[in-house]
Amino acid sequence: MTEAKKPTEIDEIIGRKILNLRLSQGLTRVDLAKHMDISHQQLSKYETAKNRISLSRLLSIAEALNVNILDLLSDFEKPTSMQEIERQRQCGNLMRYFAKMNDSKRETMILIAKTVAEETKHINN
Repeated sequence: MTEAKKPTEIDEIIGRKILNLRLSQGLTRVDLAKHMDISHQQLSKYETAKNRISLSRLLSIAEALNVNILDLLSDFEKPTSMQEIERQRQCGNLMRYFAKMNDSKRETMILIAKTVAEETKHINN
């Protein structure tokens, strides 16, 4: 019997993409797993690269997230630092909360973010 291949760096990147897309759509792990007819534990293993994802399962995930499978299979740049990893985590959290807001609250948050970003740009120049 052959030994199962261990997850690779690419598996980790794909897992993070799945996690970020799920959070950006305001979905819980349970929500997405139910849609895919798998356990939330199994989805967690995909997102954390504990288990590798077959191509057919990846297609199922892309369909459940309403994205093109190529979105999951492109741009394999690895975060370069712990600071970048933390920034990605923060972005995922922000997207999850943003997706739960109503339209007027989202517009308000966009204006706040734009104002803060512009102030930061002026301070740094």
